[in-house]
Amino acid sequence: MEGVMAMVLLSEQPGVSTLPAKFTKGLRNEEATEGATATLLCELSKEAPVQWRKGLETLRAGDRVSLKQDGVVCELEIRGLAAADAGEYSCVCGQESTSATLTIKALPAKFTKGLRKEEATEGAMVTLHCELSKAAPVEWRKGLETLSAGDRVSLRQDGAVCELEIRELVVADAGEYSCLCGQESTSATLTIKAQPAKFTKSLSDEEATEGATAMLLCKLSKAAPVEWRKGLETLRAGDRVSLRQDRDLCELDIRELVVADAGEYSCVCGQERTSATLTVRALPAKFTKGLRKEEATEGAMVTLHCELSKAAPVEWRKGLKTLRAEDRVSLRQDGAVCELEIHGLVVADAGEYSIPSTFLAVVQTMRNQHLSAGDRVSLRQDGAVCELEIRELVVADAGEYSCLCGQESTSTTLTIKAPPLVFREPLQSLQAEEGTEARLRCELSEPRAVVWSKGGLELQADERREPRQQGCMVELVLRDLRWEDAGEYTCTCGSQATSATVTVTAAPVRFLRELQAQEVDEGGTARLCCELSRAGTSVEWRKGLLQLFPCAKYQMIQEGMTVELLVHDADQEDAGHYTCDTGHAQSTARLSVRAPRPMFQTELQDAEQEVGSLARLCCQLSEVEPGAPVQWLKEGVELHTGSKYEMHHRGAMCELLIHGLEAKDAGQYACVVGGQKTMASVKVRAKNTVVRGLENVEVPEGGEALFECQLSRPEVAAHTWLLDDQPVLSSENAEVVYFENGLRHLLLLKNLRPQDSCRVTFLAGDVVTSAFLTVRGWRLEVLEPPRDAAVGAGRQAHFSCTLSEVVPVGEATWYINGTAVQPDDVDWMVTADGSHHTLLLRRARPHHAGEVTFAARDAVASAQLTVLGLPDPPEDAEVVGRSDHSVTLSWVAPTSDGGGGLCGYRVEMKPSATGEWQLCHELVSQPECVVDGLAPGETYRFRVAAVGPAGAGEPVHLPQTVRLAEPLGPAPKPQALESRQVAAGQDLRLDCEVVEAGEVVWLKGTERIQPGGRFQVLCQSGRQTLVIRDFSAEDQGEYRCSPARDPISAAAVAFQVVLTPGSRDEVPAQPSLPPEAAQEGDLHLLWEALARKRRMSREPTLDSISELPEEDGRLQRQRQEAEDLAPDLSEDYSTADELARTGEADLSHTSSDDESRAGTPSLVTYLKKAGKPGTSPLASKVGAPAVPSGKLQKQQKQPTTVCPPPGDLSIEDLSDPSLDKAAMKIQAAFKGYKVRKEIRQQEGPVFRSTFGDTEAQVGDTLRLECVVSSKADVQARWLKDGVELTDGRHHHIDQLRDGTCSLLVAGVGHADAGCYTCQVSSKFGCTVHSAHVAVSGTESEAESSSGGEVDDAFRRAARRLHRLFRTKGPAEVSEEEIFLSADEGSGEPEEPGDWQTYREDEHLVCIRFEALPEARRAATHFQEMFNMLGIGVDISLLEQGPRGVEIRIAKVALAPAVPLEPVPSLRTTEAAPVFLTELQNQEVLDGYPVSFDCVVTGQPAPSVRWFKDGRILEEDDHYMISDDQQGGHQLIITAVVPADMGVYRCLAENSMGVSSTKAELRVDLTSTDYDTAADATETSSYFSAQGYQSSREQEGVESTSEEGQLPQVVEELKDLQVAPGTRLAKFQLKVKGYPVPRLYWFKDGQPLTASAHIRMVNKKALHSLEILSVTSEDAGQYSAYVSNTVGAAYSSAQLLVQGPNDPEKKPAADVQQQLVPPRFLEKFTSKKVKKGSSITFSVKVKGLPTPTVHWLREEAEQVLWIGQDTPGYTVASSAQQHSLVLLDVGPQHQGTYTCIASNAAGQALCSASLHVSGCEWA
Repeated sequence: MEGVMAMVLLSEQPGVSTLPAKFTKGLRNEEATEGATATLLCELSKEAPVQWRKGLETLRAGDRVSLKQDGVVCELEIRGLAAADAGEYSCVCGQESTSATLTIKALPAKFTKGLRKEEATEGAMVTLHCELSKAAPVEWRKGLETLSAGDRVSLRQDGAVCELEIRELVVADAGEYSCLCGQESTSATLTIKAQPAKFTKSLSDEEATEGATAMLLCKLSKAAPVEWRKGLETLRAGDRVSLRQDRDLCELDIRELVVADAGEYSCVCGQERTSATLTVRALPAKFTKGLRKEEATEGAMVTLHCELSKAAPVEWRKGLKTLRAEDRVSLRQDGAVCELEIHGLVVADAGEYSIPSTFLAVVQTMRNQHLSAGDRVSLRQDGAVCELEIRELVVADAGEYSCLCGQESTSTTLTIKAPPLVFREPLQSLQAEEGTEARLRCELSEPRAVVWSKGGLELQADERREPRQQGCMVELVLRDLRWEDAGEYTCTCGSQATSATVTVTAAPVRFLRELQAQEVDEGGTARLCCELSRAGTSVEWRKGLLQLFPCAKYQMIQEGMTVELLVHDADQEDAGHYTCDTGHAQSTARLSVRAPRPMFQTELQDAEQEVGSLARLCCQLSEVEPGAPVQWLKEGVELHTGSKYEMHHRGAMCELLIHGLEAKDAGQYACVVGGQKTMASVKVRAKNTVVRGLENVEVPEGGEALFECQLSRPEVAAHTWLLDDQPVLSSENAEVVYFENGLRHLLLLKNLRPQDSCRVTFLAGDVVTSAFLTVRGWRLEVLEPPRDAAVGAGRQAHFSCTLSEVVPVGEATWYINGTAVQPDDVDWMVTADGSHHTLLLRRARPHHAGEVTFAARDAVASAQLTVLGLPDPPEDAEVVGRSDHSVTLSWVAPTSDGGGGLCGYRVEMKPSATGEWQLCHELVSQPECVVDGLAPGETYRFRVAAVGPAGAGEPVHLPQTVRLAEPLGPAPKPQALESRQVAAGQDLRLDCEVVEAGEVVWLKGTERIQPGGRFQVLCQSGRQTLVIRDFSAEDQGEYRCSPARDPISAAAVAFQVVLTPGSRDEVPAQPSLPPEAAQEGDLHLLWEALARKRRMSREPTLDSISELPEEDGRLQRQRQEAEDLAPDLSEDYSTADELARTGEADLSHTSSDDESRAGTPSLVTYLKKAGKPGTSPLASKVGAPAVPSGKLQKQQKQPTTVCPPPGDLSIEDLSDPSLDKAAMKIQAAFKGYKVRKEIRQQEGPVFRSTFGDTEAQVGDTLRLECVVSSKADVQARWLKDGVELTDGRHHHIDQLRDGTCSLLVAGVGHADAGCYTCQVSSKFGCTVHSAHVAVSGTESEAESSSGGEVDDAFRRAARRLHRLFRTKGPAEVSEEEIFLSADEGSGEPEEPGDWQTYREDEHLVCIRFEALPEARRAATHFQEMFNMLGIGVDISLLEQGPRGVEIRIAKVALAPAVPLEPVPSLRTTEAAPVFLTELQNQEVLDGYPVSFDCVVTGQPAPSVRWFKDGRILEEDDHYMISDDQQGGHQLIITAVVPADMGVYRCLAENSMGVSSTKAELRVDLTSTDYDTAADATETSSYFSAQGYQSSREQEGVESTSEEGQLPQVVEELKDLQVAPGTRLAKFQLKVKGYPVPRLYWFKDGQPLTASAHIRMVNKKALHSLEILSVTSEDAGQYSAYVSNTVGAAYSSAQLLVQGPNDPEKKPAADVQQQLVPPRFLEKFTSKKVKKGSSITFSVKVKGLPTPTVHWLREEAEQVLWIGQDTPGYTVASSAQQHSLVLLDVGPQHQGTYTCIASNAAGQALCSASLHVSGCEWA
């Protein structure tokens, strides 16, 4: 210690002798804790200089040592005590001194800096280091294994800093490493990234001789599997090839080399490889069998042959002449056998024949080494004899020896027998002490491997046994000997062995820790302790020379190697020296007993307070020492009174107050009074705070709710859970637990009910956190739904709804016509009082009328709001009939009835005589009326107004002025009808004499008969004749021959024609469909378009058929009224074709709800009732007497009839199964119409432009061109009159990539006239277009024109039949397109199933039916339609046995046309099912029909099953299932209800495989935009997909009624182009889903966050990204990733920032390229792996253009966009294969991974989860 010595000089007075200073108070022994402060005090009798010493060392004042002297008081203070400060201290004053012992209580070393997790690469170096609070020995471990320094491991410790260094890391080094110091430890994990193995030694080129063995060697940096290759061929072990690998050493051996083995050999390890070239030297061929002398007879044949060692070319000679093959000489060689054959021998053939060879010098070799003569080797050669001599043989001389002569050689093997092995020096027995080391040695006669054994068991090397061998010397080292190591040890080498015995003796017991001097207070207990080297050793305790025995005074304890002596109730007599004797050693220490002094009766107590509070330390002495100083110390530093510290000393009580506690106030405090000290610790804890508070929980009834709170520090004692301020008591439904010593507190509530909803509160001291528990009932019920309301415009409307439980107003939504009512809408006010919700409309307006819906979770209720206003004027008012005293008016209901329905109509008239409007009818209920009582000859105007609850609206004025006819006297008496009877099938002639000049017409009823077909009109002088051929039941009726100017003239000649009794066809008359029914497949489209005509004519409809009466009491009167009204009806009548052409028919709307609900029964009834004789609605339409006046019937409220002949319907008629089937087919046709139309338009090829009828001149060049669009490659064919054209000199056929198909006809001639057809096909089907080409100079133009008109009319009729029966939907297809459409598979008609087959060309229409009655009915309808149009046709029925019946309709007198060549079948070989068109998502109104259609192909034909939400469907009244033989399949739901919502799947299966397609059905309940959980009602599997374009592939559970709704992108992001500096660029996205989806924004793969430059706005389902003050840096790809617990969705768009002067950026898209959305061919699945593993997610995706693939990971509402440079991930792509590789998987990799494939056509998503086991999660 350093310091200075202070000297005090006292002046002496002369004559006065001074006495030496003495110590009046000596030093006292002190005990202090390491790191604290120790103070030693003494007092002198007078002031004098002193010197302080520690032992013999003089102390000096320094940093830690203070020497103080205040008068006679001397003080030594040592701060920051260390263990080395312990010892004896002395204060010396002259010859006087006082001493005391300072004892230091060592504090255990603690880790101030722990180990940290490290990650290193294989082969590198890593250092783990930690720091202790002080220097102390440590121990390093890996797992449970203790580490020691070695070649690769270094253990260093510099003071308190400890380091572990590991070099040349290997994978096995990974693991948990710990550093231990006493009871303290710190651990960390070392992770090793494996490096790929590399070749540390490459292959080297080798050269070997043929037949020898070649060996190729290489070495890896570590053991790893390899692959050997020769060129591109992978080698396998075989007879001649050996593949060996010894850890990192790889070897390839090739035995018996041949020349073909030469080449390049490679060793491949992963991406690493090494190569070398093997050269094989060919050995020269030698003769193994030579030529032999031959003798033969002249004229015979001789053969000379020899054999070589291997195949080689040879040369035959005769003498010096080389022989060649010729007529008599044959040279043959079969491998190594050579032959010479000579035929027809002559004398000149005799001679010497040979094959030449060459010889070289002689050399001796051994093991590829050249031998030369030496001390032990002699080489001798005597002529042809060669000799090698080797003397003094050694084992190394063994081997193969060869003698080479040129290319020839001979070899032999020399074997050396070694002398026997012996032990020169055997093992020697030895004796060693336990715990020491023993060595057994022996010496061999030569180095050999040996085996050590003990007691017959072979020994293995380990930490304590180490076999060593150096040359002939062998040694076994035994460390840390134990008793079990004693025994016999044997060293064996071959058959020789030597043994010795090892004896282990007990080691003498020694003291590992000696006794230490102790000092105790009187009355206390002294503890003397020591530690022995061996446990269980008996010891003897002595005090001085007196042996001690256990008693009340002395207690002797021995635990393991520790022995203790306890001296209880110590007094002064117990002081002395105590000895512990083991027999071999002794340990002695002194025990001192301090006399009693005043002690602390109450010691200081440890305190713990929060920051900012007050700490109080208090102690009390056993007695009062007056004037005794009280000293307070903190960590050895004296404290003084101030604002921080307040000290009190009252009597024996001492108190310290610490104000305003801070973290630095923590520590150890001591109170020192009169040499007595008491100590205590003060801990300052931070205020407890909530790290993670409670969160609101919403659970279903019967579920569980978990609340969790995490505090900043543990709290166990003072915490409470409250439910609505009531304490929680643990029960079977409530569990309270805490973890991590009170840091995390959990409350689990079970079996919850709706009434359990409450506020949950957690209290811990002054820390409070709360959340709400909401328990949803299984079904939220509507107790009182809203009621319909009708209010006047401008008035208030109130709606209310009462629920079964309380729902906050924010969780409920009101909808008006499907649009949510916003809280800030000024027109509406939404309130809620508990479970009672109200909606107030402050001022009703007409646009508010409609459906008001209330939705809260799964409860939905609706009501109608009617806003009453004045109705609109009626429409299309007109006069439809008149007489001399009455007028019949008709009109159409107004567009708007004012909201409350119509009460009726007010009809007024204005006579010209008065000029004033007069009321005719106050209230007319129907849209027609008869105004009678009018004056003949008077002129009138009329107007009609609609009357509603709010009053009468504006009237509509009839445009025409009506003048009634003057009376002409008595009406002429009509001529009596002439009755005629005719047999069925015969021809009928009706003759009429014409008296008046002028045009004459024939009428059937009131319809004019057009000549043609079966009707012919002949005119001969004054006689008119009507000829009806093949008379049938439908031709019955009244026929008139009248002047054209007055068809209903009384002078007309009338005939009543009926069939002869008994000649009627046995098959009942067929029903006639309305004309528009034959004109369009969807019967309801034109039904609405012709509504006004139906009302006026009262033609039977699907709605009115059921009202047909069975009685006919007023038929005659109704017939007369119909005749009166016939002129008006015939004037206004127009066919549906004309309506569609003029635009009057609206074909865009869907069928009405009433018509859809009419369904099959009413249609069947109509067909059956219309099937009665004479009931044809068509006949009534064209004027048959059976047609009644609908207007008069309505006015008189009489039932309608359409059947003039008597006859009632019977039950048998209504149950005819053939009629049921026909009705079902027509019903299915209109139900599947729109869906099929969309599918066909999307999939099949469609013509964008076509050619029309063309006229060309002879010699011209004719060009016909079509442009087709298709999603697949197309093939075009051109046909003329059904014959395919080929590309040649006359016809030039071109097909361009843009879809243009052209035909060029050069040098047009008369033969080129005809019908040209362009037929385009793709993999989805085919389509055709035809037109006619006329060439000038053919037949007369009049005939051509007439024929053309007939052809056009026939084609229009064919189109009407076509649209009625076909299933293809697009109305834009060409008129001549064949029915066998592209998406219905093969062009060759197959066996008909339960469907009609249709085909047509310009002359012939063929329709196939299953049953003959059905075909006859249809033939009757078609005949009536063609007759109505005036087209002569020939209809024939062709029975085809079990195949059904085919109707053939041909134009009269026209030759049959050549049919089109069938389209070749698309599939001719066996194949698994493939869906050419897939199911499409459908959304339909409640109560409407819907159809799911698809087309599947496969060979053999697949069987098909339909499923809904995984449940198989069977055909019944609700589901109609149909299919055709061309692969088309259809599922029809006749009337959709909410329970039909879900996912429908069509599964096709055959022997080659299985395929399926699915789609979703959504039912529109007129309020579809719910933003709450009401979207997922209990009736639905209501999740959405984005449709066909987005091609989202979300497989898995089809019904998600309990899980939620998949995120759906309702409105996609759209590309934006702005200029730099634009104030705002806004991306907008609308999404739906339940639970509410989370949305994440990205730009070029980087996540975006809100800032001053970028704003993110979320308004319910609408999400916006706003970029302010756009710059060029903002350009890029913006993406939105949407997810919830059910799934995910994705959308992206481009932002292009382009200035006015910037070059225009055009997308590099190929306009000719077809767009195909991405589709996953292979997907990845969820995985669970162990921590540290490596995995790969792989997908295979296709699409056009090639999709771009992105990877994302989502975990805990955080999304990571994974790119090429994302740490921990590797992204790889190759063609259609894409992979994401994860190396060394850890907890940071856990989550849900999504692969997004996108291109211009759409996106596809694939998701799966990764769970990492072995990770600890909070």
